[in-house]
This record gives sequence, C-alpha cells and structure tokens, in this order.
Amino acid sequence: MNYLAIQAQVQALFQQENFPEAEKGCRMALELIPNDIATHFRLGCVLAAVGRKDEAVKSLQKAVSLGFNNPAMLKGEKALAPLQDMDDFKALLKKSETAKPDPAAAWNYPCEPAEIKDAVAMVTE
Repeated sequence: MNYLAIQAQVQALFQQENFPEAEKGCRMALELIPNDIATHFRLGCVLAAVGRKDEAVKSLQKAVSLGFNNPAMLKGEKALAPLQDMDDFKALLKKSETAKPDPAAAWNYPCEPAEIKDAVAMVTE
C-alpha cells in the first residue's frame, strides 16, 4: 500500500473511532515518510483519544519540531482535549506559535498516486 492510500485509510479509521487500526496505519505511514508533520499530528490525536497522553504529547512535539505551526488546530482538535491541562501540552502550544518547517527534514521521498479502486481516486496537490 502506498503512502496516500495509508493516509486515506487512517483518516477513515479515525473518523470511525477505530483507534488501534488508525495507530497501526500512522506507524506504517511513518515507516515510509518518517518526517511527515501531518502523520505525527494524526498519531498524537489517535494516542490522545485512547488515553496515552504522554505518547500523544511526544508525537505532537515531533510534529512541532518539524514545523507544525497551527496552535488553533492543537487547541481545537477534540481528540486532544484530554491534553489541554498538561504542562507539556501548554509548552507545545507556545512553541507551535513560532515553529517553522525545515525543508531539509521535510518531504524528500518519491510519491506515487493511489490506484483507482471502486471508481474512487485520490487527488492531491
């Protein structure tokens, strides 16, 4: 399975609240693209949703260290609500205000489009 197909599957699993499978998908995606900001963010959301707060914060810290700079998204994501009172999460929010993506650590991997399945194709930038 390619990266884009895994991401689509993770999103669907997260919406279905199938968090164990969503976590597996996130980890598969990170094997392919270890420095993907969005996947580290999604993994943080999945881990927070199942109560693994410290692991969730670590994943979110990785996303911020790679340049995730959307504190409003961190505050507004309902899966992250259990983290809101943690000091580490508050520090993460502050750091995300000034985070800058590092092009050298970003997407340096080849990507193939997902196959068309059941008359559905994934289109991305």
